Amino acid sequence: MKEATASGGGNSDSWSQVGAHPGIRDPRSARPDDWPPPVNALIIATCALVTIVALAAAWTAPPIEEIEQWRRWTTEDGAWSFEYPSGWSVQEFPGPGGRTQLMVLRSRWVRIHLIADPDIARLTRNHRGYRSRAGSEYTAVERAHAQTAAIWDILLGEIDDGRPGRTTIGNHRAVWSEFRYRGGHLEAGEPMSGYRATVVGDRSSVIVGAVAPTRFWRRFRPIALRMLRSITPGGGT
Repeated sequence: MKEATASGGGNSDSWSQVGAHPGIRDPRSARPDDWPPPVNALIIATCALVTIVALAAAWTAPPIEEIEQWRRWTTEDGAWSFEYPSGWSVQEFPGPGGRTQLMVLRSRWVRIHLIADPDIARLTRNHRGYRSRAGSEYTAVERAHAQTAAIWDILLGEIDDGRPGRTTIGNHRAVWSEFRYRGGHLEAGEPMSGYRATVVGDRSSVIVGAVAPTRFWRRFRPIALRMLRSITPGGGT
């Protein structure tokens, strides 16, 4: 793990680069044969373990507080880096095959999950829709984003996923969506809201989700957006 101090507090509560694309299908309508089954199998087996171990160490704290300083975290393999609020706990779990799972925790209710996996990048870039025709570069990324909804269902409980939008994160194609779910036993049934994004890089891909109680979502939203925007390949800048 490599860590460095980043810029200070200022959050933006808008993401000007992000907008829903009217031409894409609802992720739930993707056909099963549109994407290779290993996309889910590669990750699901590790997600439950990561969540149990990480949340067992989470502490109870006020859900949201003013962010005075940000720090930059680089994964142990150097593949990805991102900013996170100083004082939050970061727990990394390197896995087999170049896979990395980590969580950034304010409390058991306010947290960010990130899973990096090179196999998702390989499968996405080899998908027939990735470069099939002009303007269709996002097709395979949208398929991956639709498929990984099942992973968040396993991690969080069944999510009510919003309409996905296209953007770039760290100069790579990305698809994002806002979702809600009814908190499970970890959140004591608290209604929860979140963002999730699928980012396809050159050598690895990242799926990331940021969640907080719905009643605190307006305060957490700019924090989640800044963290998502800050994801970059390598050590960042």
